[in-house]
Amino acid sequence: MLWPGSECVVTTMTEDNWQNCGFQIYRSLKRKDGTESGKPPLLRSTSFTADTIRKASVQWYKMKWQFTGSANDLWGEEVQGYAVIDANSPLAGPVDFFRSGRVNQIRVRFFNLSRGDDASDDFRCAFLKFGETENEGPLDLSFSTGRVSCFHNTATLQEFLTALDGDEDCTRDWALRMPNNYYALADGIRRYPKCRTALDYHNYATFSVKTGNGNKLVRFRLHGNNDVDSRLSKQEQEEAWIIQRPDMELPSDTYLQQKLRNIAQENLTMKLQVQIRDITDVKSVFDPTTEWEENDFPWCDLADLCLSYSVPKLSTERAKYNFCSLPEHIQMVVPEGTEDYGSLIQIQEKVLTSTTRKKHQEGLTPAGHKETTFLVHVETGNHLFSGTDAGVYIALYGTKGRTKKILLDKLFHNDFERGSKESYYITVPVIGDVKFLQVFLIGGKYTFKREWFLNYIVLMDLTTRKLFEVPVYRWISDKITIPTGEAMLYQKERNTDRKYLRRIWLDERDKLYPWARKEGLPGCIASETYNGLPDELKYSTERQIEKKKILADVLIKLKLHKYTTVFQSFDSFDDFKTMSEVVPSSETSAAIKEDDRWRTDEEFGREFLAGVNPVMIRRYKEPIQKFPVTNDMVGNLLDRGLSLDQEIKAGHIYYVDYPHMAGLPRNGEFFVSDPIVMFYVRDSGQLVPIAIQLSQEPGPKSPIWTPNDSEMDWLLAKMFVKAADSHYQSIYSHLVQTHFLMEAVTVTLHRQLPPNHPVYKLLIQHCTFTVAAGQMGRDLLLNGEDSVFKKILAIPGHEIDLMKNRFKDFTVNELIMPKAMADRGVDDAKLLPNYHFRDDAMLIWNTLSEYVSKIMALFYKSDTDVADDSEMQAFLADLREEGLRKSAGPPNGLPKKITSLPELVEIITMIIFHSSCYHAALNFTQIDYFSFGPNYPSSMRRAPPSKKGETTMQDVIDSLPNKSTQAVSIAFASYLSEPLSDEVYLGEYQDSHFTETEVREILDWFSDEMEKISQSIHKRNIDLDIPYVYLLPERVPKAAGQ
Repeated sequence: MLWPGSECVVTTMTEDNWQNCGFQIYRSLKRKDGTESGKPPLLRSTSFTADTIRKASVQWYKMKWQFTGSANDLWGEEVQGYAVIDANSPLAGPVDFFRSGRVNQIRVRFFNLSRGDDASDDFRCAFLKFGETENEGPLDLSFSTGRVSCFHNTATLQEFLTALDGDEDCTRDWALRMPNNYYALADGIRRYPKCRTALDYHNYATFSVKTGNGNKLVRFRLHGNNDVDSRLSKQEQEEAWIIQRPDMELPSDTYLQQKLRNIAQENLTMKLQVQIRDITDVKSVFDPTTEWEENDFPWCDLADLCLSYSVPKLSTERAKYNFCSLPEHIQMVVPEGTEDYGSLIQIQEKVLTSTTRKKHQEGLTPAGHKETTFLVHVETGNHLFSGTDAGVYIALYGTKGRTKKILLDKLFHNDFERGSKESYYITVPVIGDVKFLQVFLIGGKYTFKREWFLNYIVLMDLTTRKLFEVPVYRWISDKITIPTGEAMLYQKERNTDRKYLRRIWLDERDKLYPWARKEGLPGCIASETYNGLPDELKYSTERQIEKKKILADVLIKLKLHKYTTVFQSFDSFDDFKTMSEVVPSSETSAAIKEDDRWRTDEEFGREFLAGVNPVMIRRYKEPIQKFPVTNDMVGNLLDRGLSLDQEIKAGHIYYVDYPHMAGLPRNGEFFVSDPIVMFYVRDSGQLVPIAIQLSQEPGPKSPIWTPNDSEMDWLLAKMFVKAADSHYQSIYSHLVQTHFLMEAVTVTLHRQLPPNHPVYKLLIQHCTFTVAAGQMGRDLLLNGEDSVFKKILAIPGHEIDLMKNRFKDFTVNELIMPKAMADRGVDDAKLLPNYHFRDDAMLIWNTLSEYVSKIMALFYKSDTDVADDSEMQAFLADLREEGLRKSAGPPNGLPKKITSLPELVEIITMIIFHSSCYHAALNFTQIDYFSFGPNYPSSMRRAPPSKKGETTMQDVIDSLPNKSTQAVSIAFASYLSEPLSDEVYLGEYQDSHFTETEVREILDWFSDEMEKISQSIHKRNIDLDIPYVYLLPERVPKAAGQ
């Protein structure tokens, strides 16, 4: 602590020693004036106002400062950049601004306190704003040169202002009034600084900040790299009140402004530092005219400030700062007492906003500043309501500087309508190659439509003829910062601003897309309903309308036949056929019903290979104890003359098991079993069922049914299997393993990869509407008393239990087709022919893998590039720990780290295939199979049979769903299965997020390959009784957003 009358205090600022001799000089000057104590004499009576006027003035300022802490319309030079919080942040804790590693966008305004000449003696000041807009930031801090303040309350402020407004004698009178005044004057004056960013700036307020170690008292400063050269020498301090200019030729009185104008080419840096001490009641600790001893409370690095761009003058003048608006967990300390040091925050506004400089004229270009013209091409999306009536402004950021906000507008023209393509010419200062741009929507939010769906912007510099593409493809409601379109790995990004923007983008997305942990299930976005989703993730308006129309059309037809309100049983299978004709028949659905084909064992087997749930079948490699099928039971059904054990070893026996519903309560109205089915591949290649057990526990009450039993016994047993398969398909294979898993992938993608990452650009088209589909699935199928599953399935309220039971066994190998087929033992086409799902899936998988390899090889030149990609590793970690997080069972199978390009290609291929092909195979088959109840009942109305030889045709009919339940099943299947008009299919590229020519050539190659696959599938289907069409590329949407 510094006391009046103490010896000259030496403070080490850098390696050089600079001495503030203010106290010593003050004492010396007072001796010369013949005064040893008390106030120094006032040399002029006009230095301060009369006592009465002075008191009134102080009260006026005090009232004003109590109601404002803002600083508006200031002069000075403003720059923008980034604050990177130190990895060992001393303030790490609840304050998110100071989270270790966080990148904050900032603006810093530099200005002289009272002089227009940059070289003359003056206090130098700075404002720091966390945020890069003109509006007040969530945390604004003010700084000034000098380690101590020249004032500490409204009275001393008035004295200081009077001194500044007067001449040198006024300043001398003020300095000699108190020892601390002289010390503060000598400490704060800077003369001819080389650069504003070289100085140290102090914020004199004391804050209480909640840290990881509890509440602490904190002071801030901006630390430059050379604060000594511009300080006053000991000789100059003896007459510190004299305003001087160095005796040398200077470029101009605004040379500091000129230096900051070139900031984009220099990337100047500073540090934000803090002093930290424990909470105390000692009042002097809060005194801004008293510094905290640096030896006791050293300055700690809080953030590195990278200052990248000079802000245009007009934007600088519009910027607002509010020093009273503080984020949560940061408080101004206002101790009780007459010396209200906490009022320092309020009174800074008056001191730091005084100005004598004229405002900058809009559009004025500094003399000699070169200009160029850009052609700006803008395309608005074609979704409903994509256009906007707001004013659209852009600001360009290049390697040599930035532009101001520029309005894109044509006179007497309605700009930015839905589907429009507009071109504009803008003339701006030369800024070099464009690296990123900002788009602003400005206008009354409630007077006209402000939201805008922007497809892309293309910029052409007409001077250099360089082209800059900026893919966007997203909604904008206020402002967005987007890099130019070139894909780039983080570690290969050479532009500092773009690197920081990536981190800021992801930090914002981390908050916008928080995880909601569903214990035992894949992670999902934290939203209770569809309406709570961010707009960016919702269905487009026309997709919502079209889906509602599909459902309404089916329901109207069903209601016209009074199916939805009739709870009676069907009279015959023909009645089911009549109801199924409410929806248009496909070639598949018609063939299934023709000549009662659905009743045959051959059709039953075919549907487990090419039907609605073709991912269940497994090779039977060894006896299953809970399924005691013997050769005596099925030997006569084997047509190769081999025993059952021999057929098993030969690879001709397969099975499907449904163990995860065992023990789950049924609702009493509907029934479903937990069956196990044995299949046999005949010598002809046909797959047929040869044994069925309708529970997981064998015994007298759970006989094994075979084709040797009566026709009705066998038919009813097969129906119970189909009902169980319907439950598994609807609840797990489709909803969980398609939509919920892809929702987890999409949320992870948005949280961990920025839009200019090559993997983001590749995957985003396969994630369209997937979060909306997952949330809509929860809303319609699971949540509420009127949910679809409660109306048609037999385990209402326990669907989540089935999901959890099944997800326990999940690993990502189930999503990797070559591994999934091998794990299930169905990868050999000779042993298991006619598995068209497998054949088509592997055909597309292999092409997808090659396609992904070609694109990734353009950006990852080696395995080291993969291992060093921190963003991709974060994506993997988030997907492993949150998206596919498991609470039981084996690990999900995702690696701890991707270390090679083949590993990366496999994961990306898995995601693309799963969102497109896997979803198409399970989704678009539903209406063909679920529309005809006897073939695929949603549930049964009678308990599974336990005795053989008692089942009649009427028993079978009465076991099937009634008319109302079947109507809901048809409406539900139609709603999900109907292709939508805005679908984009495999091989199509309406929105290209890549701008690289090499990538676009690969996209063309992939489109050609999809056409070849389509031709080969069509050729194969010619010879099939029921063609398998669900994996034709032209029928496979790229994303599971149905």
